[in-house]
Amino acid sequence: MSITDIIVVEIVYAVALVVMELPSGALSDRWSRKYVLALNMVFFMANTFLWVIAQDIRLFLLGSLAASVHMALRSGTNTSFLYDTLSQLHESDTYIKTQGNVIFWENILEIIAIIAGGMLAGFFGLELPFWLTLPFSFAAVLLALSLTDPQIHRTTGEMGYWRHILETGDTLILST
Repeated sequence: MSITDIIVVEIVYAVALVVMELPSGALSDRWSRKYVLALNMVFFMANTFLWVIAQDIRLFLLGSLAASVHMALRSGTNTSFLYDTLSQLHESDTYIKTQGNVIFWENILEIIAIIAGGMLAGFFGLELPFWLTLPFSFAAVLLALSLTDPQIHRTTGEMGYWRHILETGDTLILST
């Protein structure tokens, strides 16, 4: 791929991420945070698979779209799930410390994965780390599905999905 192709892939990712951010947040609020967390990993797997088999820009673009949906679904859903769970357990005052611990361990595991992936790529080629990511990602889907949505999150059903999106958009526009 050329530098222009790479920039186009990045632009598609960034635009799709911005477009998906509001609807994905509303989906998380209206449907189920655990299902949105599982779905986020399905899109991560799609992104990983598409990038490992990509031979030209078309599959990289599809993979980039999958990556943007993955990030939009994850963004806010993971922190909301944690906060609601702690609130239900009457532990919301520990949220900042708990979220800090989550970020710390995510970063440690990411560093380990980057080093291991780099070593594997150096010995066996760039594709192997991508393929090895898929079973771990599938395990993350199963783990997300095993979670229990906090009762505090349950929707009353008073507001429809699209109305939820529009009102959130209005709030964002009016608050800027």
